[in-house]
Amino acid sequence: MSDCIDIDFIPTCVSIFKKVGDDFVFVDFNKKAEKLDNITKDKLIGQKLTKIYPSVKEFGIFDAFCRVEKTGKSEIFNMPFYKDSRVSGYRKNEIAKLPNGNIITFFTDTQVETELEAFFEDQRNLFQAVMQDSTVISVQGYDSKHKVVYWNKASEIIYGYSQKEAIGKKLEDLIIPENIKDIVYQGVENWIYNDIEIPSSELTLVDKFGNDVFVYSQHKMIHVARDKREMYCIDIDLSSTKKLQQELLIQRDFLKTLLDAIPDLIWVKDVDSVFISCNAKFEQFFGVKEFEIVGKTDFDFVDKKLAESFRKNDEIAIQKGSPSINEEYLEFADGSHKGYFETIRTPIKDSSGKITAILGIAHDISLHKNYQKQLLEFANTDLLTGLSNRAVLFDRLEQLLKHRKSKDRHGAIFFLDLDNFKEINNTKGHHIGDELLVEISKRLKKIVRKGDTVARLGGDEFVLLLEQVATRADANHVAKKALEAILNPIFIEKYNLSITASIGIAIFPNDSDDSEKLLNYADEAMYYAKKHGKNRYRFYSDIIDHP
Repeated sequence: MSDCIDIDFIPTCVSIFKKVGDDFVFVDFNKKAEKLDNITKDKLIGQKLTKIYPSVKEFGIFDAFCRVEKTGKSEIFNMPFYKDSRVSGYRKNEIAKLPNGNIITFFTDTQVETELEAFFEDQRNLFQAVMQDSTVISVQGYDSKHKVVYWNKASEIIYGYSQKEAIGKKLEDLIIPENIKDIVYQGVENWIYNDIEIPSSELTLVDKFGNDVFVYSQHKMIHVARDKREMYCIDIDLSSTKKLQQELLIQRDFLKTLLDAIPDLIWVKDVDSVFISCNAKFEQFFGVKEFEIVGKTDFDFVDKKLAESFRKNDEIAIQKGSPSINEEYLEFADGSHKGYFETIRTPIKDSSGKITAILGIAHDISLHKNYQKQLLEFANTDLLTGLSNRAVLFDRLEQLLKHRKSKDRHGAIFFLDLDNFKEINNTKGHHIGDELLVEISKRLKKIVRKGDTVARLGGDEFVLLLEQVATRADANHVAKKALEAILNPIFIEKYNLSITASIGIAIFPNDSDDSEKLLNYADEAMYYAKKHGKNRYRFYSDIIDHP
């Protein structure tokens, strides 16, 4: 692949592997992959995959490599990846087999975690700004050491500590009664390091002066960086019910505004796939407003087959109890957009761990998909002429030789080299030479049958792979047609060009059943034809004993 395109220019992470024994060995990877995994080529090239990443078998991606290597069919494989012994995120792998048999992976850390972290960071900043002057809802923020990093006005009123007094103090030393200090300390530790949430509940806390404070306390853990968390406590003075309702309305409108600003499709369904809410982008997808969507299902807006696939993916996420990632092809109702979306469905759980809803986020990956498609096309195509390249030629020849069941069935390799092409390049210019090669490639494609292959090896060398040649006369006929097609004048800009070619022919399996030898034999026959007059063809079998 590296012969066709520099993988360092690919905007996503790329690794290439070779199957060696019962493992895969690193062959190459690009700079973006080095940066993502913080590891250099000198530490990986030649190393076994399972040695560097022992968890690949546990996650199943090793089996995916084996399937792609065996079948040649590409796969998309999503997997969690670990950091500090905890699931830190998810990685998407697009696995394909190259014509030379190597395995290539395009991989990225799914943007969900990054986007959610950004979402929570924005939410935290905006929430802090909105709630800073609140005198009803107490909001406190604590870092991983339990120290106060945020303390709003309502916290000053309810608990008696000024912001200056509270910042930097530990939670347990401020508002937690003596009898539950150990319980609270352990609960915060378990949430930070073991992801065991602290449920919302009514609590009796204590203020600066030792007085009991009866509140309803809610808790939220926010990722403010990939490895940094903050816990926010939202304490509600139960005597302020009316003011609380007003504050909640503000927060609801704030969250709605925030979600509508996100360009991804976002929605929430209950466990029966009935819509609870959605953002503005999702309204555009269905072509109706949120109030028309809530209380209905996908079957009310899209065709039955698509609705059934949505329902099936919802059920998968519910059964897993964790985020489920898949690709979906979506067409907006107003015709404004259609393409591939990466959809993440995340179960929403209540304080008891019961799944009550499904959060869906669909991110448009159409441009990425198109780029991947173009990249694979570049790997198989000569960029100047659009013909198959050397890698594809050898792959097709190998497959043809491998599956040829009868030795009575013959095929042929024509090795074609233009005569005096260098002179045209030198006298007319390389751009004229390139146009000439393009025209020659078009003429060669016209003389072969469907199923045959025309490839450019580079420079002015072409190869015709004929899958079936009944007799030597058939090969003679094709060779004459090729010489005639090339000999006909070619008009490019102001030039009337005339050029000939020399052709060498190897017949398989008569001459050999080895692809490398066949191409070499055809090459030798071509040079014999060029040496003895040019504008002619010769069979390898005729020149074996003739120097």
